[in-house]
Amino acid sequence: MAAIEVLIISQLWGESLEEILAQLLPQTTSIINLKLNVTSPNAIDFNSALNDEQLQQCRNADIIIADNSFFPQLYGLPKLKWVQGTYAGVDKVAHKMRALVKERGKPQFFTTRFTGDYYGTLMAEYCLSYIISMERGFIDHRDLQKTKDWKSMKAVTPKSFRTIDEVTIGIIGLGSIGQVLARKFHSLGAKVIAYNRSPKDNKELEEIGVSYFSQELSDILSKSEYLICILPHTSETVGLLNGKFNNCSKGTVFINLGRGSVVASTEIIKALDEGFLSRAILDVFEDEPLPPSSPLWLHPNVVITPHISAVTTARHLALLFKKNYDKFINNEKLDFIIDWENEY
Repeated sequence: MAAIEVLIISQLWGESLEEILAQLLPQTTSIINLKLNVTSPNAIDFNSALNDEQLQQCRNADIIIADNSFFPQLYGLPKLKWVQGTYAGVDKVAHKMRALVKERGKPQFFTTRFTGDYYGTLMAEYCLSYIISMERGFIDHRDLQKTKDWKSMKAVTPKSFRTIDEVTIGIIGLGSIGQVLARKFHSLGAKVIAYNRSPKDNKELEEIGVSYFSQELSDILSKSEYLICILPHTSETVGLLNGKFNNCSKGTVFINLGRGSVVASTEIIKALDEGFLSRAILDVFEDEPLPPSSPLWLHPNVVITPHISAVTTARHLALLFKKNYDKFINNEKLDFIIDWENEY
């Protein structure tokens, strides 16, 4: 087989990826990290970030590992066969890519996202940590530590609590990450139920530990004690949960790890104040960074984290790439191919 050239175009992972991939890929593979000339990290122009020699290397490349923001600018490269993204979300480029597909037809290369077991495991651990913290009162203990009052801390300790095998976990979205969450929580004994827009095969549901499945969102909301949303941002998911929390049983805990556009912050606050939600654990928001003016910051039943439930590391990105690379050279179907028509 002819030598394959892999280019890396990434602000954060370039040098470390090059080093790790050199150890993982066959010696016949040429790995080149293109150092970017970036003055404004929030507005990267492909042509200005690369010099003429680097642009020519892109035109000759078989495979490119690139930050997802570069996807539209790779569209016209003549020899490109596969682009591997460095993170999961494609909402910021999906509209542009759909427009390119409509205007110029499907690209000649596959585009794959960084997702799967690694992200799913991190998100499951994130959820598990907060579920245990809420059941055992750890969050309240931390808040009261500043009072230096032992009795106050003892007073908020739950007299009884549930272990993981006593709770019902509702998962909204059964893509690759949702399936990992289902397996993880099922393995711990939790009852796992799930919503997905498209149907799922009963055998597949059994394999991942989902005991109840519905394509009716209100059905899953009404049966969940912990409701975990991992939906991507698409034209069909924007505002999907708006006006829906009144279907929840009183006291449901909402955990959002997908995209903030799925539900307005005003809807979350309303559901908390009306008691349909007892707490909201939020890692994603309509606007990021979350502006200081947002009432979410000071709501007593909201926990905020800055979009860190699952983060890319160079090592895990390289390992995922290696699995797909082996499939690529054997002419097998790649994992996690992005469907631009569906925006994810």
